[in-house]
Amino acid sequence: AATALASIDVDGRDAPGRVIRAQLRFPAQPGPFSLVYPQWLPGNHGPRGPVDLIGGLRFSANGTSLPWRRDPLDMYSFLVDVPAGASTLSADFQYLSPMDRVQGRVVMTPEIIGLQWNAVVLYPAGFAADKITVSPSVDIPAGWHAGTALEPAGGS
Repeated sequence: AATALASIDVDGRDAPGRVIRAQLRFPAQPGPFSLVYPQWLPGNHGPRGPVDLIGGLRFSANGTSLPWRRDPLDMYSFLVDVPAGASTLSADFQYLSPMDRVQGRVVMTPEIIGLQWNAVVLYPAGFAADKITVSPSVDIPAGWHAGTALEPAGGS
């Protein structure tokens, strides 16, 4: 079975604004490419992935912005055409943390970031989840400390 590779860089330094920025990169070949935002999450009994909390979605290849569209039958799926000569597709967006519990799960405050990877990821359609290898990185505000179950690379 094919394996998909991806890198994801998360910038959580805008804690006061409660905005988490994500940049993802995928190897890609020219032609149609479909990326999906997680909709079925553990502990939920319906498709409740917070796709309504992402903003500023932009796709690019070779430094050029690419047009994209939503799949007309699946609001969690984004379609983009990778141009000839491109071998990497980049996706940039912001996750806008709710400011109050009535708006959804608050994952970012001026004091803490409860980063939920499902909120800041898109994944290529057509691959089994266990066949997608991700290389993650996270930037946090200066002076903050991180706690994670992931093994930090290079001690930071």
